[in-house]
Amino acid sequence: FYFFKLMRSTFLYFSICLVLLFSLLICGPIENETNQNNLNVSTNETPIIRIDLFIDVLCSDSKEAWISLKSLLRNWKKLEIYVHLFPLPLFRYSFLIAESVISFNVLQKDKVIDWIDMLINQQEEFWNDQTINTTPSDILNMIAEYASLKDVPQSEFIKTINSDSVKNKTRCLFRNGCQNGVIGTPFIFLNFIKVDSTSLNTFSMIEWTNLLTSFLRTNSTENISTNSCTEMKTFQQSDCLIDFPDLIFKYPK
Repeated sequence: FYFFKLMRSTFLYFSICLVLLFSLLICGPIENETNQNNLNVSTNETPIIRIDLFIDVLCSDSKEAWISLKSLLRNWKKLEIYVHLFPLPLFRYSFLIAESVISFNVLQKDKVIDWIDMLINQQEEFWNDQTINTTPSDILNMIAEYASLKDVPQSEFIKTINSDSVKNKTRCLFRNGCQNGVIGTPFIFLNFIKVDSTSLNTFSMIEWTNLLTSFLRTNSTENISTNSCTEMKTFQQSDCLIDFPDLIFKYPK
């Protein structure tokens, strides 16, 4: 009796092993779950996604969206990011900060993204509560001091930012946002289609990943995602940008 019991157990064990081996041969190796969920999915066949991102440099949500989106490029190579400034009335010095970006683009075009990065990292210094007892002249001098750290002379920077040309260009940026229905920041278009940014709660890399993979999965400009896109509002360049084509900052160049 013991012999037959041992044989039956051995046969059962051997059968299980054969089933597992057969499953591996048919299905192949099990993929790492992490690899399935990351953004390392760009191939030669992957279409390029253009992201038009409207930000206010003083907006904390814009900061989170911008930092995460830049980090995303390490894994997803087929992204084209176009940065649009949209100064919000919410912040007392938002328009002046936007003017500083335009001025820096005139004086140090190759380093304008670095300038945006620096201002975003220092944005709290220019918030309303922190500047309640500060004059516009004080803020301008503070910005000019930061510009000098980027090899731009303070006097030249102040002269540029006070020019009519810079002020007209900054107004053009605001008009461009309004004409495209921008009501807050960050505001997103994927391949010229308006995206409901409320679907991004923290603007983390995971949320960007989900948004972009959903976009690729549908692979259509007519039916992108009912969860991420609304009104199918298409991006249209403002007429004034024809005169100032350098006001949209591409990253990476």
